[in-house]
This record gives sequence, C-alpha cells and structure tokens, in this order.
Amino acid sequence: MATGALLTALDQKFLERITAPDTGWCLSLQTANGLTESIAYEIRLLCVGRTQVHNFEVAGLDSNECSRFDRLLGMDFLNMFSYTIDNSNNTLMLTPN
Repeated sequence: MATGALLTALDQKFLERITAPDTGWCLSLQTANGLTESIAYEIRLLCVGRTQVHNFEVAGLDSNECSRFDRLLGMDFLNMFSYTIDNSNNTLMLTPN
C-alpha cells in the first residue's frame, strides 16, 4: 500500500529511547491529522527485514501522529530500491538499485 509519504518517520519516543542524534533540522510535515512539526534524526543503521541502510535521516513523530503505526517508510527510503508490495501476503520485496 502506497502511503504518499516522502520522508521515513519513526515514533519520537523510540528515537529518544535509542538516543538517536537529532540533526538540528526542524520539519513541517503534512500528515493525515494535518500539519505538524517534527525534528529530523540520524539513524546509524536502519534495518528493514534483511535490508540495511546506514546513516539515514528520519522524521520523529509523536504518538498522536502515528497511533496506528510506529514507523512509516517514505519514498526517501523506497527510492533506493526496486520494490514490490504484495498486499495479499503482507510482504515488501526490496532489491538495491
């Protein structure tokens, strides 16, 4: 399922718990709940299944903005791969570009 999200986002509390460094960038994000402010963080290692990305920037969203999910893969991540989404099997296949 495509979300239309440009940026990958993770739960703010999770980012604080893993002591991810913030980049100093403030972001304005349009979410399903309207416009919200966010902080950009740098993740040293982001793993999705067996796929790993190093030194990747993500937006932090508070739990009110991501009540159904604690993470959101954006096009900034997905565009690094050829990908196939299989909704019937709930799988995402990633192949590096």
